Amino acid sequence: ACAGRWKAAVLLLGQLREEVTSSCSPLSPSDVLRGSALSALEPNVITYSSAVSSCEKGGEWQSALELFEDMQQSSVQPEAASMNPAISACKKALQWEMPLQLLGRAAGSRLARTLVTYNVLITACGDGEQWEQSAKLVQELQRQPGLVPNTVTCGALVSAFKDGQQWEQAVGALCRTRLSSLAANVVVYGATAAALGKGLQWSRLMHYLAEPLRDDLPVPMVAYSAAITVGERGGRWEQAMRVLVVMRGVTCPPDFVAFDAAMSACEKGFQ
Repeated sequence: ACAGRWKAAVLLLGQLREEVTSSCSPLSPSDVLRGSALSALEPNVITYSSAVSSCEKGGEWQSALELFEDMQQSSVQPEAASMNPAISACKKALQWEMPLQLLGRAAGSRLARTLVTYNVLITACGDGEQWEQSAKLVQELQRQPGLVPNTVTCGALVSAFKDGQQWEQAVGALCRTRLSSLAANVVVYGATAAALGKGLQWSRLMHYLAEPLRDDLPVPMVAYSAAITVGERGGRWEQAMRVLVVMRGVTCPPDFVAFDAAMSACEKGFQ
């Protein structure tokens, strides 16, 4: 068909197969790969990784896991490029236990665990309100040669503490971040403020409203909203209104949550 250009034909067919695997065709990525296995064309690491990534984007976490398991049982050596999307698919489905099992399998193989792998796992456990697991993963990450926690890691850990209503742990993580070479970002500050808000820690929360400014960062909206909400729940309508005024003064327009909490605070204070 290609008049002697068979190598080009094979390459073209392989490229077409990978494009179909990544597309939104009626056939699922697993169907495409099974069709390849029945033919003379064996799926490779690129094809598997593309298929797992496609399942992750489509929210098919079970299919992503099945493909990753098929890959492990085949002659194809799994890579982080195929494991990370599988973990991410489980994270999106709030399936925090399955990613930990994948990590355990990786520990017994030559499959390298990357910083992205750990960050996704920490986030998955946090979303599942498993803050203890998130903390353990950070400790494990710190023991891995060549891997160093970054700002994303810190943000994921603080968010896990926030969701687990562990404001002391969140503040401690923020302090450790500032003492390290990492610079806390808006996400870290926002998650810490939200954790303090959930713990109704008014005085500490007001202190941390000034923390981002020291690092030349804007105060995140979630921090202001948390402060107003704490004021509303604690019957501090004057403080809640003061925060609202501060927001307008720093060109941070209050959102619906902030306005609603401020109005509720005034109602409770009969103002």
